[in-house]
Amino acid sequence: MLSDKRELAKGGEKMKSSNRRTLWLSLLLALLLAAMSGCDALDLNLAPQPQATPGQLPEALRLLALPETLVNFIVEVPGESDPSQAVYLTLLDEVTGLALNAKAYEMQWIDDAQGAQPGSRVYVLTLPAPIGAVLKYRFERQSDGLRVLEHQANGEPVRYRLYHVHGPNTLRDRVSRWTDTSFNGATGRIIGQVTQEGSQLPLPNLLVSAAGSQALTAADGSFRLENLPTGVHNLVILALDGAYQTFQQGAAVAESATTPAVASLPAAESVRVVFTVSAPLGTPPLVPLRVAGDLFQFGNTFGSLNGGMSVLASRTPIMQQLPDGRYMLAMQMPVGATLRYKYTLGDGLWNAERLSSGGFQIRQAVIPAYNVLIEDTIETWYAGEPHTLSFDIQAPPGTEPDDFIAIQFSPLFGWTEALPMWPLSEGRWVYVLFSPLNLPGNFSYRYCLNEQCGLADDPATPGLYGKGRPLQLSGENQTVHQAPEGWVSLSWPGGSLPRLDSAELPVENGAWSGFETPAKYHPAWDAYRSTILKKIGDTGIDWLLLRPTWSYRVSSEENQPGLIEQIAGADMLWPDLAAWMQQAQALDIKVALNPNVRLPVGDKNWPPPNPDNQWAQSWFEEYQRFALHHAEAARRANASALILGGDWLAPALPGGVLWNTAPDQAQRFWESLLDEVQQRYSGLLFWSMPLLQAANPPAFVQGADGLYLTYSVSLAEISQPERLPTNLETLLDELALPQHQRAGQSVILVLQIAPTPDGTAFNDYAAVQQVVSQRPWIAGVVFANVLE
Repeated sequence: MLSDKRELAKGGEKMKSSNRRTLWLSLLLALLLAAMSGCDALDLNLAPQPQATPGQLPEALRLLALPETLVNFIVEVPGESDPSQAVYLTLLDEVTGLALNAKAYEMQWIDDAQGAQPGSRVYVLTLPAPIGAVLKYRFERQSDGLRVLEHQANGEPVRYRLYHVHGPNTLRDRVSRWTDTSFNGATGRIIGQVTQEGSQLPLPNLLVSAAGSQALTAADGSFRLENLPTGVHNLVILALDGAYQTFQQGAAVAESATTPAVASLPAAESVRVVFTVSAPLGTPPLVPLRVAGDLFQFGNTFGSLNGGMSVLASRTPIMQQLPDGRYMLAMQMPVGATLRYKYTLGDGLWNAERLSSGGFQIRQAVIPAYNVLIEDTIETWYAGEPHTLSFDIQAPPGTEPDDFIAIQFSPLFGWTEALPMWPLSEGRWVYVLFSPLNLPGNFSYRYCLNEQCGLADDPATPGLYGKGRPLQLSGENQTVHQAPEGWVSLSWPGGSLPRLDSAELPVENGAWSGFETPAKYHPAWDAYRSTILKKIGDTGIDWLLLRPTWSYRVSSEENQPGLIEQIAGADMLWPDLAAWMQQAQALDIKVALNPNVRLPVGDKNWPPPNPDNQWAQSWFEEYQRFALHHAEAARRANASALILGGDWLAPALPGGVLWNTAPDQAQRFWESLLDEVQQRYSGLLFWSMPLLQAANPPAFVQGADGLYLTYSVSLAEISQPERLPTNLETLLDELALPQHQRAGQSVILVLQIAPTPDGTAFNDYAAVQQVVSQRPWIAGVVFANVLE
């Protein structure tokens, strides 16, 4: 502790000499004064960051500057675009935030539409670009003082286009429509599969992009890009972590046609990369200094998160502090990977390094084929005048030792993602904000538990769209001291982050017991994963039932089903799902997957009003891909069970509206699907359906190993708990038991317990145990959404 205090005092002297007085100096002075006066000192027991010894800094070649080349961009824009309005190519920064550090380059209109669509206008631009870099860009138009963004043909905004720079080249793009225009042209699609070169194993979780449309490959390596305008498009396939070489080639799309695309990607060799950085005077000692970047392992979620951000601080790697005051991060990285990165005390926006001018700093490296040393110097943490905003809070009741407190900021453009605060002893947490403090408009903030802002909040600022605590930035050093009263867990559609109490739930007759997570996801959950799994283990529960989701995206074409696909940031990606399963299994918790499709709120396309046989067949192809993806995930992770079905599928079952014109096809499809799933996954397969319908399950369900019977506990059964056992006994004996006796299938009882409006908790686990223990034919009991 003495050495820590000397380091803190040393840091304080540096800040004093540079006239950068922050909360840290005040705390240090309080510590020194208390020590000299014999009073109790304010314990600054910041967890020391790991220090590296000189021997840990390996010998490696230094990174060379990237050579540049020229890239010619040609773009066709809709003919109704006003020629007096400028068109821009905008290079995007996914580390800071797509809308926060964009660089727009005005393009030149040319009166030469050779090869262009009739009526379109053509613009050109030549830019230098580093060889090996992957550019993320999109097109914009100036209109009455506003920037109008490009959209896909189906009306969805273009997140970004991709281009892998490999030498001098001319790239041709086409804008389907702007925010304020429509698309009336012809479209087609690209459908393909990606495998690993050599082994030919399918590659999941790759980002595929063409014409501004994006998709992620499924477990079988398949992907599909729909509603692409006709013409030749640049097809790019990118590994989120750079583990495979980037694929790029032209793909011709014809009207109402499918363009096949089969790609085989070589795995990239890995080398050791060592980042070292010198931090500026005034950097708080002993706090996490992170590297934020646009690869998955550097915190990029590839999703559209709060405030237009993609990088989460809690997912970024933390550097080690060297004895000479520098910081170091050593890791294996794939050769050829392109990394845009920055150093930060927060994320890509808050407390990120700045240029001496105050502008955003963003660095770039293409990993060479040798061990490399990257040496950097942070110019400043400040975006303007050197003043800080400091927060010093006492953890409220309900904060457990394994919990952490985060702070979330809302500038003029709304809430951004939460940042982990820095712990002091005895439940005190601090955070010092260096930048940006020169933002226009209103500024507010709030505290939340375990980074779950909107779900586990300070009572003064509850809700996903809470207003926060307002704060007027003074332009000088400011310190906020607060002690929140507690934490409020709110109920939202789909449930909230699982949080367990200490209830013991053994099942006396040998049946297993489990918790099911909500069918909802946010990448910040992963920062809390270890704590969640520990709490699950502490309850005596022996099964964890994960509910990974895909999203249903409505088709813009009339009488066409939407796509069922993964959306980064909203659905748990392949490596995160694998990490949850592996960590749970390491704690001797058995894992089952119960995948779910997220339907748009208020979606009128499900069930479809008048589906024909083609609509039904197309929809089932989508669901089949979804089901087989999770069967493969279960197989690779050696999951103990897989659950398919759910009451939302009723329109697609035999007798449902999807099969009004061909009812026999439904039975054949589901039989075939269950058979195909079981060919890929040899573990237990359950079919999920409401307990109230257990007496008459569809005939194809006999192909499953068991029934996963859901029962929604009513508010009356929570407020009057004596009613629940009686109701369960009647339903189980009259509906589930006869089916069990006929088919010999296992039965799992699933209690879906939603939070009540008045916060009344369900605690009658003993009564449920008794119901189950008296019925040895019940193989297990699961509590779903029981976790606040």
